[in-house]
Amino acid sequence: MNYEPIDSSDYDGGEAVNNAVNAFATKYSALAVGNGEWKKVPGKNIFVVSTDHSFDAKAVANTMRGKPFTVIVNGGTVNITSNLLQHAMYVVKNGTINIGTDVKTVSGIFVLNSGAKIYSKQIRNTNPSKPWNRYGQLVINGVVVGGDDSVANLMRARRSVIE
Repeated sequence: MNYEPIDSSDYDGGEAVNNAVNAFATKYSALAVGNGEWKKVPGKNIFVVSTDHSFDAKAVANTMRGKPFTVIVNGGTVNITSNLLQHAMYVVKNGTINIGTDVKTVSGIFVLNSGAKIYSKQIRNTNPSKPWNRYGQLVINGVVVGGDDSVANLMRARRSVIE
């Protein structure tokens, strides 16, 4: 099976998305309060990860128990180490989303500014007897946009391919 080459511009949100991410993250990061791994915007289900902290996204999903929420990654790192089945919105301003190699499904909306990254180590399915979706392929139930070329790199790293 042949795939068309992945062009980074297919996933680049452009200047409008970059500006919207920066404005949203700046506004709500200033309103967030609390100590520890993440801060919360009072009266809203908006959490902020700063440059000094890293956390597992599933911990916030478990805390919210099905309620919609937003995570602003403002220079920090979000580590997704297990399947993330609850939809949420991740707004990433100059931060990083790291998707672990054991993760097979991620749900949510991921919007990155031009300084943000979303990545995973490369996995290739080289054994045709193994089910594709359980060996390498990452299923994203949602949207990933922005982040310069990191979305295209994520797709290259986690696409199931018989070599």
